[in-house]
Amino acid sequence: LASIARLIAESNDFTLIMHVSPDGDAIGSACALRLALMAMGKRVQAVCDGDVPRIYRFLEGAEDIIKPNDARITSAAIAVDCADEGRTGAADEIFAQAKHTANIDHHVTNTMFAQHNAVEAHAAAAAEVVKKLIEQLDADFGADIATCLFCGLVTDTGNFAYSMEDASDGLHLLGPWLCHVHLKDRS
Repeated sequence: LASIARLIAESNDFTLIMHVSPDGDAIGSACALRLALMAMGKRVQAVCDGDVPRIYRFLEGAEDIIKPNDARITSAAIAVDCADEGRTGAADEIFAQAKHTANIDHHVTNTMFAQHNAVEAHAAAAAEVVKKLIEQLDADFGADIATCLFCGLVTDTGNFAYSMEDASDGLHLLGPWLCHVHLKDRS
């Protein structure tokens, strides 16, 4: 995480890339990181080769996720919740053209495809790794970020039905911020 934190400190223009057919962890993690970077004064776009499912559109920033063909090339690209470069879909060219690349993930099968890799296979969700990074960046951590990260943790643990040991670690990490999570009516 330290090398990614340095990359973020030294760069100002970022593309965050989620995996194709995005789930709550990919969307929540990318939206949380985008909010943190924007709070630091960084220019950030979030890109996904796939539509954001309606169930996740309540997340702050989900409506700002763009398609790869609408994205611009940035100096730094960060893949979030992608086990390999192929999971970025049509956003692979944006990733490849970035001068600096990073990979934040929790899959044991991750191929370490970026210049900087933060892969924690013991984590229940990429949201856990993103949360640790946001803390290292000393970025503002408010209700919107907490909600995005909680969404990632909830969805990748099947509403805490699987991997309870890993999920409890994630809840411990988010503990102080859980009171800030926005529960919204999605009906």
